[in-house]
Amino acid sequence: TIDVTMDMRRTRMTTAKKSSVLTVTFDRPAFAEVRIPVTARVRKDLVIAPGSADFSGVEEGEGASRTLKLRYAGRGNWTIKQIEVSSPHLVARVEETRRAEVRRLGILSKFHEVQYDLVVELKPSAPAGLLRETIVLVSDDKQTPRIPVLVEATVESEFSFSPMAGGVVSLGSLVPGMAKRVSVVVKGREDFRIDRIEAGSSSGIFRTKLSTSKRRVHVVPLTVTAPQGLTEIRETFTLAIDGRDEPLTFTVYGRIA
Repeated sequence: TIDVTMDMRRTRMTTAKKSSVLTVTFDRPAFAEVRIPVTARVRKDLVIAPGSADFSGVEEGEGASRTLKLRYAGRGNWTIKQIEVSSPHLVARVEETRRAEVRRLGILSKFHEVQYDLVVELKPSAPAGLLRETIVLVSDDKQTPRIPVLVEATVESEFSFSPMAGGVVSLGSLVPGMAKRVSVVVKGREDFRIDRIEAGSSSGIFRTKLSTSKRRVHVVPLTVTAPQGLTEIRETFTLAIDGRDEPLTFTVYGRIA
């Protein structure tokens, strides 16, 4: 994912469109450059506040709702015809809150103002992790009917593992025949007890010992003895949690020197 920020502040009094080219350079497996055209437009007749739907820190299985205010200045019969939502974890709807003629002193002495509430709902089915989607509002404008709205969510899991990078707990560098101990920290939102831990294979190279107490943070010790003849170890463990139907899983990985 590439995040691009474009400064549109100087376009207000000149042009409503700005274009640029983003160059992405790759060095592996072979040197290459990819040019990506980027175009941004400023709608001087349309304001959305806040500019995106932010679902930071939502707990897994809870769901949440955010409301954005949309204000249009122009035609009296301007309307939003439909909403395009591609993510199965999002629901969106619009509610018209105002439609009136506005009179002001100045160059634009009379115009119509139309206001909508955009309600975006994050479903409880949203998985843990990051979610980034775009909702598109489709209006009856002939020139620019499509209005994109960014939706970002950080769904926090009921349980988390550390240290973890890229979804894997690292065992580091291993030496054949030598035992190495790694501690895996399992955190929950509430106190819990681990009933059992099982390895995906029956290799017998891992040893562990579980605490029988109920607590919010468990430290699971893993002792691994790397065998001869392998260059790496990858194993998936399953944790059975007392009172929870679905088990937890985590993967460990290490390279054998």
